[in-house]
Amino acid sequence: MALQDEAIRSLSRCDSGWVLGPGEACRFLVNAGTVSTSLPLKMEAGVSYRIEVPANQSWTDWFVPADPLQGDDGNWLINLVDGKRRLPTQPWFVLGVAERRCKGDEDCAETSARPVGTDMLITAPVDAELVFFANDVPCAYWNNCGYVWVKVQRQQAVGNSSGKAGDTATEIVHPLLPSSTNTGRRSLS
Repeated sequence: MALQDEAIRSLSRCDSGWVLGPGEACRFLVNAGTVSTSLPLKMEAGVSYRIEVPANQSWTDWFVPADPLQGDDGNWLINLVDGKRRLPTQPWFVLGVAERRCKGDEDCAETSARPVGTDMLITAPVDAELVFFANDVPCAYWNNCGYVWVKVQRQQAVGNSSGKAGDTATEIVHPLLPSSTNTGRRSLS
């Protein structure tokens, strides 16, 4: 039971506001039907984070499945509004990431929106929060379905004891995630 208790305690580290230590990682789900899914962790200024998205995942825009890494080209009808997408030059439903910075409780702005590849490194210029989204028109998230897994890992500081930049010390799974036995959800491994 002690090992299980320790695992349960470590899950709470993915709660809102937690700061990952060097080498720690967190896995969580991005909801296609939400305009912005916030990473429950805070990014620290000057620290690098690796974002990994496993292949072979999909989510659905209306009734059209799309790969979060490749997106979908759309059809003639939906492409009438392609310039209104959050990432106008990227395919429909590609996974995007932005930095959210807030002044106070209500004054928040998203900046630096870009598509996420299979393996991306971000260095935060200032303390910020990462938000993830399916590339869609902001008013059209109501017809989106599904989730994709994302892993965020804080990189080791240069000159760490092992000499390797990406050593993983701990991996934390957000407590709201379903168990790995839940069908319909894909694990990272």
